[in-house]
Amino acid sequence: WLSCGWRASCSDISFARDVTPQCSAALREYLLCSAVDGFYTVCGSDGLFNASKTLQKLIGCTEDPSDCSARCMSVVEGITNESVHSPCEAAVQAMHGFSAPINIFTIQEVDKEANVSKPAIMPLPNIKNMGGPTLMSYGEPGHCAEIESAQYCILSGELQTLGPKKSTFALGSCLPSRCAEAELQDFVDGDESTRHMNLKVQCNLVKPLGKAMGASAIIEDKLGWGGVPVYYPRRVEATVGLLIMILVILVLVAFMCVGTAIDWRRESKRRVFDAAQALRSSGIDTQGMESAVPLTVEMTGELPPLTCVEGFFQHWSVLRNGRSLLRTRPAEQNPFACMDAIRVFSMTQVILGHSFFFVLSSAGYSNMEQFDPPDGLLGSFWFQIIPGCFYGVDSFFVMSGFLCAYGLEKKVFNRRENRQPMGFSIKYAQFVLLRWLRLIPAEMFCIAFVMTILPWMGTGIMWNWEKPNGSYCYESAGANQCSKYWWTNLLFLQDVDHYAGKCFAHTWYLANDFQLYLTAPFFGLAYSIDRRIGWGLLGAGLFAGVISPMIITASNHWVPEIIAGSTKGFDQKFYMKPWCRCPAFFVGIALGWAWPALLERHKGRHLTAKAR
Repeated sequence: WLSCGWRASCSDISFARDVTPQCSAALREYLLCSAVDGFYTVCGSDGLFNASKTLQKLIGCTEDPSDCSARCMSVVEGITNESVHSPCEAAVQAMHGFSAPINIFTIQEVDKEANVSKPAIMPLPNIKNMGGPTLMSYGEPGHCAEIESAQYCILSGELQTLGPKKSTFALGSCLPSRCAEAELQDFVDGDESTRHMNLKVQCNLVKPLGKAMGASAIIEDKLGWGGVPVYYPRRVEATVGLLIMILVILVLVAFMCVGTAIDWRRESKRRVFDAAQALRSSGIDTQGMESAVPLTVEMTGELPPLTCVEGFFQHWSVLRNGRSLLRTRPAEQNPFACMDAIRVFSMTQVILGHSFFFVLSSAGYSNMEQFDPPDGLLGSFWFQIIPGCFYGVDSFFVMSGFLCAYGLEKKVFNRRENRQPMGFSIKYAQFVLLRWLRLIPAEMFCIAFVMTILPWMGTGIMWNWEKPNGSYCYESAGANQCSKYWWTNLLFLQDVDHYAGKCFAHTWYLANDFQLYLTAPFFGLAYSIDRRIGWGLLGAGLFAGVISPMIITASNHWVPEIIAGSTKGFDQKFYMKPWCRCPAFFVGIALGWAWPALLERHKGRHLTAKAR
């Protein structure tokens, strides 16, 4: 298609390998035809121009039919930038009409003398009109599926644009069904001029599901093409991993149901017990009276304790976990209640900011001028909270360091035996194991879910389209390589150079957090032995964490910003490295040590009624 954009270059069609004569003939007819050839019939209609004097004036022709026909075709050729020849078959013309136009290299140029606009060829893709680095135009898949001699395919490839990164483009194309996908790929591979674009053809993405109905049927009666309902064939195959994951989910759902039932039954008994206790304490004789309290209820003692089995299932109760998730504890019961608000604000900022910037690297914005500084949103003061989302991640490092240092000081190093070599070694191993168990089960479940279940949860052209690099849209988090690199997440090595971005790239934070957690007990041990040693060691770590990023940035000539510097490796070699993100964690440790001293200093301070 790209190689045959000009009719003269399509006179000699070649293939990389032998193809069937039917495909060769169909493809030659398709490439030598164009949707604008239909204007040959329109422009050659004498009755059209004789019936409309306005149309004659519009194209500037005389009453001579041949003059009007020539001027009509000249206007069409100027607007479409294609030559109008004798018409080909209607179905082939419709295939061109239902295919996505190749306009990623063009932009409309206004010709003031002729008072028309025509496409002007650009040296780079027209990102302004098409979106971002993924240039996608679907065409009309529903109409294409209605043509018996056609099939809907995606022609995709890569374009070298500004910067070292390549842009991916994909054009929906309505092509002859007499050509198999492999034959179309052979034709594309046979053109040396487009070899650098890594062109790939993928068909069988859309199939007709039935006949046109309703308004579509009316349009079909009038125009011949009305659009039919379609379905999107899946290319995902069921695997053993899928069956195992479904079984795991069913087991977890069963645990939740059993745990919720146990919790509900126990709460019902508690309500009955509390009601009976209230009646007894009120002095009312309930013997022989109809009441909500059964006479068989034991009025002495408390509810029997949960058995080991009941206790296990209660941890899966939807009632218990739902209340825990939605619980808001008063400040006197939660000394760090303010951190809940910090988490909410930070999560909101991170989600908004990443949603904004991830679109730039996928679909893009067609109205980017509304964002560009100095007059766009990025030039306004209040909007800086969006690009500042990457600093919101540091707030979580600060809170992690604070809670870790405060908890170690209050629960571990307050005992003398834990400051001894043997006691510290045991506690450190326990500390690492508990932290690992807190993070890994949920992460491994998410990885397994994305690898096995998620591919079956969507459908559509974008969902089933295989990108030039062999990945799918549902694998954007790197799940396509998780089958090979899942163990890096198990060991929290997904921020190491060789493994960065291989599996669940966004979990680099968990790796950083776990690695920084490993250092916290050593700072806490030094602080518990001698506070001056602790502060000195922490200060040295903070100084190294500030100086080393400066040296790394200067030596690599990076732009110290995640978006502008990502093209040169700033994101994986700086942004995701613990020795560059440790200052925020160390600040949190310092605040955790200073917090008890601040409370002690203000212990006798007068409190208002609200503060109490």
